[in-house]
Amino acid sequence: MEGTDREDPPIRQISTPGLRFRWGTEPVAAAAPGHITKLAMAEGGGLPIESPVSSLGSPPMEEPPALGGNWSELPADILNVVQCELEFPDLFRSATVCTSWRAAARSLLSNGLYSRPQTPCLLYSTAAAGPRAAELYSLADRSTYTLRLPDPPIADRNIVGSSHGWLVTADARSELHLLNPATGEQLELPPVATIEQVSPVFDGAGNLERYDLYFYDGTLPREENRPPQPYAVDQLRQVLYLKVVLSCDPSRGDCTLMMIHNPYRQLSFAKVGGDRWHWVTTSFTNSRYSDCIYHDGAFCAMNLQGGIHRYTIDGSCATRNIIFKNTLPYTAYNMYTAQTSSADVLQIWRITMDAGVGEQEELHTTSIETRNIARRCRAAQPSPLGHRVRAVQR
Repeated sequence: MEGTDREDPPIRQISTPGLRFRWGTEPVAAAAPGHITKLAMAEGGGLPIESPVSSLGSPPMEEPPALGGNWSELPADILNVVQCELEFPDLFRSATVCTSWRAAARSLLSNGLYSRPQTPCLLYSTAAAGPRAAELYSLADRSTYTLRLPDPPIADRNIVGSSHGWLVTADARSELHLLNPATGEQLELPPVATIEQVSPVFDGAGNLERYDLYFYDGTLPREENRPPQPYAVDQLRQVLYLKVVLSCDPSRGDCTLMMIHNPYRQLSFAKVGGDRWHWVTTSFTNSRYSDCIYHDGAFCAMNLQGGIHRYTIDGSCATRNIIFKNTLPYTAYNMYTAQTSSADVLQIWRITMDAGVGEQEELHTTSIETRNIARRCRAAQPSPLGHRVRAVQR
């Protein structure tokens, strides 16, 4: 079915200015043998409350001599400065020292003040951890941490985005949530039924029976070249959501989300705390987006032909400026955009070849090519010549 297939590999890694996560359908190797760390978690999820226990079986370390001061009374401003410089696993450990240090660490995370660049972490669910917990594997110290998370169970969710240490998840009813695995904080996003091409269908008793997905874009006059496709409540998320990007840490307020979704890889955006998704009314020729990032006050979205469009959000409207025109005469599903630690914006091309035998396709990556487009992104500021689109109500 055109426009409804997901091209994403079964396992993806997402790099963000905060945490970086990897997810997949299979468990990831947890740690080097004999060095698995487990932490008991507080009720309701979030930071650990006990010190890590090594499985090496080594004899206990001698207690250091007592110091003169009471470390629990360390001034909060000094403690915050120290904790902001810690790698994420060390921040976890500092939270096990005492209640005041735990409160300080939770405050840093919940208020969006902890933004230290991190060594990548791998997040995954396992049968051993249970449906309401996830495993966080730190590449920095090769240790695994168990995170108990709020309902709906994390094992029953799809992860469709990761930004600023937050996950964007789709539950079994195809509804989206923002989840911070470090603090256990969770925010609901606007209902899936407010997405332009989605219509809920109820049975005679008023219970949600399914969703219908309509196949049209922003081309006028509107044309639907096929009847709406019905999807079960728990199946719509598999087809609809491709990627969700955040403009900032939601705990800092005024956060906007941009979503790439089917049909036809279109864009919709919403505010955290808002009540609906706003459809970006581009035509089929200009939509079919493959990737998106937030950079310098706007969303930069790249389509399947290499064209990059800069969207500036103002209320329920979006202004589009073209950074790159389409550079390919064909569609390519192996192009990405990324932002570096030095605020450069890269267009990334993954060159592959088919190493399969017979009808068995097996793509291997042979090289990576990059193009720095940061200057073009900064130059493409909103102008009266930009294409302005407005949310359309069905």
